Amino acid sequence: MKPLFQYWHFSTGMMILVLAAAAFYFSMSQLKFRKGAVTFFSGLFLMFLMVCSPLHFLAMHHLFSAHMIIHVVILLICAPLMVWGLSPGQSGMEKHKASFSGFVSRQPWICWMCGVGIMWFWHIPMIFNVSANMHAGHFSLLPLIQTFSLLVSGMIFAWPLIGPAKECRVNPLNGILYLFMACMTCSLLGLLLTFAPVDLFPHPEIAGVSGLPKFIGNQWWITPQVDQQISGLIMWVPCCFIYIGGSLFLLQLWFREKETHPGRHKEELLMATEK
Repeated sequence: MKPLFQYWHFSTGMMILVLAAAAFYFSMSQLKFRKGAVTFFSGLFLMFLMVCSPLHFLAMHHLFSAHMIIHVVILLICAPLMVWGLSPGQSGMEKHKASFSGFVSRQPWICWMCGVGIMWFWHIPMIFNVSANMHAGHFSLLPLIQTFSLLVSGMIFAWPLIGPAKECRVNPLNGILYLFMACMTCSLLGLLLTFAPVDLFPHPEIAGVSGLPKFIGNQWWITPQVDQQISGLIMWVPCCFIYIGGSLFLLQLWFREKETHPGRHKEELLMATEK
């Protein structure tokens, strides 16, 4: 058996997705590295690790929990980093600020539904099992669609909170409620996964990867049941810490704005209470 770190996976579709995300940034920045570029490309590099590293190999062939880690990182870490890294001064973004960012500020619940709904959608047992089988095989279209949908939905979800047009963001108090409700739905999904029957999400093992399934069971003590329980706990606990971290970030923004604009926070508090 080869060492696990040698199982890198460079599929054509995934590499095109990574390059397309980089092209998106440069199209917005007129082929220049602008303020926030480090943040954007940190998110992009992390996504590259998720879709090409040995972790992705484990997710494709053996571990439901590795699959869950990848989903959570792309949706809740990579996508927000890429949104946060978009500079408001980029010409391409300025053209669309009044349209997309304005729409987001008026209908943030649609963005919330995108971010929450995509995670639930890909964990409907029938859809998950079809996707897992395609991951395990050599047909890569559906896994590519899955990764793309998670990235785009994560960016849409983060846009009302940290989008490049600051004037179009929801106020921090509403943002905290936005994240709290997402945390509740994420916890519910994690709870269902943790206690679901183990055969509800069968994860295929591929012949030809000599010794690895036995190694996982004997050396890591990960049985299919334990693997599924770990997956549910990943969805349940770390996800909520990410949402809580985001809420604390928004809270400190609110306090900072309160100090800068002493009268504004009362109006925002009243608006949040009415909603």
